[in-house]
Amino acid sequence: VCLNDPVFTLKATSPPGGTWSGKGVSNGKFDPATAGVGRHKVTYSIGSGTCATSDDIFVTVDNLPSISLGSALSKCLNNAPFDLKSQASPTGGYWWGTGLTDTVDGTFDPATAGKGNHTVYYRATNSKGCSDTSSLGITVNDTPQVEAFPLTACSIGGNIPLKSNPSSGGTWSGQYVSGTNFQAGVSGTGQYIVTYSITNSNNCTSTDTALVTIISAQAI
Repeated sequence: VCLNDPVFTLKATSPPGGTWSGKGVSNGKFDPATAGVGRHKVTYSIGSGTCATSDDIFVTVDNLPSISLGSALSKCLNNAPFDLKSQASPTGGYWWGTGLTDTVDGTFDPATAGKGNHTVYYRATNSKGCSDTSSLGITVNDTPQVEAFPLTACSIGGNIPLKSNPSSGGTWSGQYVSGTNFQAGVSGTGQYIVTYSITNSNNCTSTDTALVTIISAQAI
């Protein structure tokens, strides 16, 4: 039997009316968890005095698999799905829980789980046929809201301020971007894509892109 098997009733074929004794035995029932891992002698006794007789059986209690899932995880809502299989020991088990999209590989999708604290579970079986379950905590942190606004400017406009919501705290990038400005006087006419990125206190980053259109100055 396995260490986590339920308590079960000991049965003697004959004669009835006897009593059971031994480690893990109580009221004719055997409790694997109380007995512990190992081979245990259990005795059935009947009669008294010179008419007393007994017989023994042995019950082997097998250990459970030692499951390791590593430390709790912290992810961002916009992170790509990832597999938990590589950090689970022993291999060959299966997963379930909120945010899991594959029970074999343990694929966890932060967007599917949603922001908040989640618990996923892993069950594995050892060579003795004994199974156990362990859990892993995963926190999904929200991502910042960000919006980059399109811009149309004249090619002789010099450095044009780029605008976003929130207006500060992030980083602009792209061709002809300098700090928080677009260099319209350098870029020449055309359309350009710029990107605004911002990171919150949970180290989660969101980005948005905007179209910058630079037009020629009209002749007077």
